[in-house]
Amino acid sequence: MGWALVSPKARAAKQALSCLPLAEGYSTTYRNFDVQQQKVKLMQLKVTGVEKVTVPAGTFDAYKVEITLGGWRH
Repeated sequence: MGWALVSPKARAAKQALSCLPLAEGYSTTYRNFDVQQQKVKLMQLKVTGVEKVTVPAGTFDAYKVEITLGGWRH
């Protein structure tokens, strides 16, 4: 199962997210360091479903993930 991040801020969290045990219905809260603001921010992640994604390399099942930070959704 693969996943893609579309928001620039969400792409920055790719390394941390790749370590999580993603599955349908999974949710967690984690801390993320914002380099630009030099602050730790609390992030909420929720797997909202699974969908098929087609790219030049083929069609893949992917998790649809919602990340919330201070009221902003990515």
